[in-house]
Amino acid sequence: MSFSPHLLKIMGTEIAEQLLDPHRTAEQRLYQAVIVQAFEDCLYTNGGKNESYNKREAHDWFLRKDSDFEQVCWLAGFDPDHINYQYRKCLKEKVIYFTSVQLYWIDYKEAYKDYREAENKEQRSSVRARITAIRKNLKI
Repeated sequence: MSFSPHLLKIMGTEIAEQLLDPHRTAEQRLYQAVIVQAFEDCLYTNGGKNESYNKREAHDWFLRKDSDFEQVCWLAGFDPDHINYQYRKCLKEKVIYFTSVQLYWIDYKEAYKDYREAENKEQRSSVRARITAIRKNLKI
């Protein structure tokens, strides 16, 4: 598995050293790849719809720090608190951020979910107006 120098720098020296350690097991490398992919998804700054959704999902995964996140970190040989700290540091330093287009795509997805869950015509009409406004901003 190869990593860009930029990604290794962002993830921090301690994590980079562990990623490059040749004595890691195949299982550890597999779970390391999950964490690296999540970091890469969060670094994506283009405005693609699916990429925006993936970025949001990875972002939430880091911030929720649920049992799934912790288990993946431990299986990768990482301390979950340290991974979470590095991610939050990237947010604070604005290395990882959401572009306005990405935020519109995320809002668009949430609006469609709200539309499907609307219980009556009035609610759907309100959500439809929100979707129309988002579409104008996205120019679709």
